[in-house]
Amino acid sequence: MLPLIRKNISDDAAPYHPAQASPAEDDVGRALDLLAGAERPLLVVGGGGWSEQAGRDVIEFAEASNVPVVASFRRQDYVDNASPAYGGPLTIGMDPKLAQRVKDADVMLALGTRLGEIATQQYSLLDVPRPRQMLIHVHADPDELGRVFEADLPIVSGSPQFAAQVRPVDGAARAGWVESARADYLANLRHDPLPGDVQLGDAVDSSDAEVAKARVIGDGQEVGVGRS
Repeated sequence: MLPLIRKNISDDAAPYHPAQASPAEDDVGRALDLLAGAERPLLVVGGGGWSEQAGRDVIEFAEASNVPVVASFRRQDYVDNASPAYGGPLTIGMDPKLAQRVKDADVMLALGTRLGEIATQQYSLLDVPRPRQMLIHVHADPDELGRVFEADLPIVSGSPQFAAQVRPVDGAARAGWVESARADYLANLRHDPLPGDVQLGDAVDSSDAEVAKARVIGDGQEVGVGRS
């Protein structure tokens, strides 16, 4: 049997903070230029290393710039689902209108997400290896960039670090694009009556009305604010 080793741990040890890369200023500028010139931009959030502040930064940028924000698989809680810029989740049983919106986007900013199998419907929403969409791919792991999709602008950065540096761009000409994304998302939440006395859709609607925005609830293995 190995002897038990006792060791004193310093009480003044600092909390662990993982190191994260920050984007180059020129790369942020190029990304903003591409988004400013887009007619149908789309911002996809996902991956790890997220923060509450990153969610606020992304939504502030998206609302001011008329860029719809969608969440990759099981990442609905990254941004405020009540935002007029939120367009829904790229998940199992994806809304067909949202899938078509991904295909129709001319510039896509993938922030932190790998754009994996579920979020891309088995890699059918983006061409491999070269998507039709102009792709800005931001990821903290440089090995993920170019692994599946060849980005027009690959950026090695943590998501919070990138989100903190973006500034609003002029998106007045595409107000209808973000409004239709939001309308499609809300329409997809509506449900038709089912046979029988128990209407689960009504139960979910009732829960949405009662759950405070600050409360976090679980939906299977997914976590989100209100209805995910």
